[in-house]
Amino acid sequence: MKARFLHFADSHLGYWQYNNRERYNDFGKAFYHIIDIACQERVDFVILAGDLFHKRAIEALTLNQAMGALERLRDAGIPCIAVEGNHELAYHDEKLGWVEMLAMRQLLILLHPKFVDGEPQLTPYRQRHGSYIDPVPGLRVHGLRYAGSSTDKAVERYATALAALPRDGIAYTIFVTHAGVEGVLPDKGGLSLRQWSVLRPYVDYLALGHIHKPYEFDGWIYN
Repeated sequence: MKARFLHFADSHLGYWQYNNRERYNDFGKAFYHIIDIACQERVDFVILAGDLFHKRAIEALTLNQAMGALERLRDAGIPCIAVEGNHELAYHDEKLGWVEMLAMRQLLILLHPKFVDGEPQLTPYRQRHGSYIDPVPGLRVHGLRYAGSSTDKAVERYATALAALPRDGIAYTIFVTHAGVEGVLPDKGGLSLRQWSVLRPYVDYLALGHIHKPYEFDGWIYN
């Protein structure tokens, strides 16, 4: 099994930083640059670990930025596997968020398990729903959206569910979520390496977002 993928997070499209149009455009240009690299390198898939958008309520121009770039990936035959971050989660009274809409348009593969009595139900991705997908034979990607203060419990329960999930034919596993590692940035929180370690027996590459700083730990945690 051989595969190449590009992992990124926190594009924050739609961010009018300093209320400046030029900064708004910079975020869009950076996103397009990443997508262009994925296409030029002909990766097998892209991982987007949350916060595609800077806020829940986006304007038409921002949606156009996102769709235009993601359509390039689709036309190149490169799936974009994503989870939702804290900035873009739909409001509780909304039936459909903007990231979910992109999944509906088949521009994203949006992963997240259903929870029943607090336990994640690990199911293959079908018709815009599911917790994992096998983008190439022998490789599996799991996803968990931003869980806030419940991240430690959600990760621990996901690890328990992974232990019971058959892995026949799976040689490599990626887990994607929008959360950080404790201590990387003092004011951002995150889980300790010990808390993340419950995934280690089942996960070869832990793909994170949320903290705006590149880092890696122990050859398996990457941001």
